[in-house]
Amino acid sequence: MYQLSLRTGFVLGVVILLVVPLVTAFAAGGTVVRLEPDVLTLQPGETAEVTIRIEGVTDLAGAEVHLEYDADLLEVVDADPETEGVQIAHGGFLPADFVAQNQVDLDAGRIDYAVARMPPHEPASGNGPLASITLRARGQGEGTLVLQDVLLADPNGAPIPAEVAAGRVAIVVESAPLHSCNPAGALLLGALGMGLVAWPRKRVF
Repeated sequence: MYQLSLRTGFVLGVVILLVVPLVTAFAAGGTVVRLEPDVLTLQPGETAEVTIRIEGVTDLAGAEVHLEYDADLLEVVDADPETEGVQIAHGGFLPADFVAQNQVDLDAGRIDYAVARMPPHEPASGNGPLASITLRARGQGEGTLVLQDVLLADPNGAPIPAEVAAGRVAIVVESAPLHSCNPAGALLLGALGMGLVAWPRKRVF
């Protein structure tokens, strides 16, 4: 009961921190960068995907983001095993014609990602996924994935102002549940053990 209260308080506390800047950003009506979902509950060995989304942008030509996570609790699953190192997946909203940086430091728990579109592709406008991160739970505990820095640019290289509306994912890794025996199955196994139930013999001839 005490552990449940701690876990609930942790998740609710992070959600409250996320809601306030989210409302402010939408009220301003500008470009918003967010992580989705904002809460994850996993078991050791399970994986889940977090998306970096950009909303309300106009003429986006380049994007750079830096994230940090708890390396003792989580690891990033390589999106491109054929390329050296560990990478996250391109989202497709901004054409990744030029990949300046796409690397994950598994020991430090850091993600660095920077891409730009090149002609003939047009700049991106509207809403869409910049990139996605597949996380795998390594052990039990509570941690976060945090969007530390964001830089967006137009075709002239000028920065595009953006609000980080939901830049933190609260992650809880729980222990795997114990599998209980079905009551009916338990009764049958008990009856077999006491010799109360005998399977019919199959006739060979």
